[in-house]
Amino acid sequence: MALAIFLTGLITFLAILFASLFEKTRIPDVLLLMISGIILGPVFHIVSPVDFGKVGKVATTIALIVILFEGGVNLKMSELKESLDDTLGIMLSSFFVTGILVSVIVHYSTGIDWLSSLITGSILGGTSSAVVVPMIKSLNMTEKSYTILFLESAFTDVICIVVSFALFEAYSSGNLSVGKIIGKILATFAMAGLIGFLGATVWGVIIRKIRKIPNTMFSTLAFIFIIYGFAEFLGYSGAIASLSFGISLANLVKIPKDKMPFRIKGLRFSTVTKTERTFYSEVVFLLKTFFFVYLGLSMRLADAWIISIGFFITISILFGRLVVIRIFRASDIPWIDASYMSVMIPKGLAAAVLASIPVQYGIPGASIIRDLVYSVVFFSILLSAIFVPLINGSFLKAVYHGIFGGKGGEKAEV
Repeated sequence: MALAIFLTGLITFLAILFASLFEKTRIPDVLLLMISGIILGPVFHIVSPVDFGKVGKVATTIALIVILFEGGVNLKMSELKESLDDTLGIMLSSFFVTGILVSVIVHYSTGIDWLSSLITGSILGGTSSAVVVPMIKSLNMTEKSYTILFLESAFTDVICIVVSFALFEAYSSGNLSVGKIIGKILATFAMAGLIGFLGATVWGVIIRKIRKIPNTMFSTLAFIFIIYGFAEFLGYSGAIASLSFGISLANLVKIPKDKMPFRIKGLRFSTVTKTERTFYSEVVFLLKTFFFVYLGLSMRLADAWIISIGFFITISILFGRLVVIRIFRASDIPWIDASYMSVMIPKGLAAAVLASIPVQYGIPGASIIRDLVYSVVFFSILLSAIFVPLINGSFLKAVYHGIFGGKGGEKAEV
């Protein structure tokens, strides 16, 4: 325990150093944090996820909640409306292309059956908001491009979870219903979004009175945890509810009174203050640090064959993503933003957690699925972290300009 606490303090200082190094070297701090976790865990076995017990999983969930909320607070409703159509096109096509690519490679390289291969594809079909959001915050992207990547990463976690569990149940029952999958995804988004909106409506009214009480800076975060837990208890996505809460809380004050729905026209709303935004940003920094180190600790170093397949899968995902962005990119997205979007493929804790579930269902090749997913999680974060700075300052800049420069290509360069 003493060692874990000591390392927590040390890693916090290292996180500050890594953040400052990013400004000079463009090496993302998230990559260095994850590598630190791998060194401390799978390599030298100094610390393991077991040392953190249930606190580790709780803290990583809290990190996801706060990251989504803080990102939602900084989203403008105008950009949200403008970006939603493009987000859906990129999100669905990227999930489909990634899922198919992964499934085919897994089936023919490992020999496991098609259903098990499709499960692997569904687990790896999305991107991780806890990885994507910290990375894109450091890039000089347009608001629309930022919003698309932010929303995509938040939404695909839900899609991966719903589709994966539908396939788990299909294996158990021998029956797969596409209609039920689509219906559950839509219901999850709609109900979780509504829970977040109603929560923000309540909190936006009472927050002014709460602030009159001393030591209430954490009160908004506490309320978000209640919203998250309530949504999860009802069987909906707490992550989407947290995102909806943040977006609604930031934008309710901007909606004209005559456009307010139902009986909330006469209510007076408040939003987060500048001081609170700064505070939440600091909290996100600390939670992000813990998240990536814990993710590194949780990695499984499988045999060389599985690792090589995982690397090949990641490269294939990268090329598939490039094609998707080339086809579905809107004309008003600058080429440099499109380049960043094409390499934003990182998988995260949601994929790592889902990877352990096939074992519980007794699915054929479950251990192969688990080890492959862990391998792809690492390589996807690694390649995203490497490609982002290379696009901005190497021969790759010319390559990506050649791919994306002919379509809205001469706008806003970093």
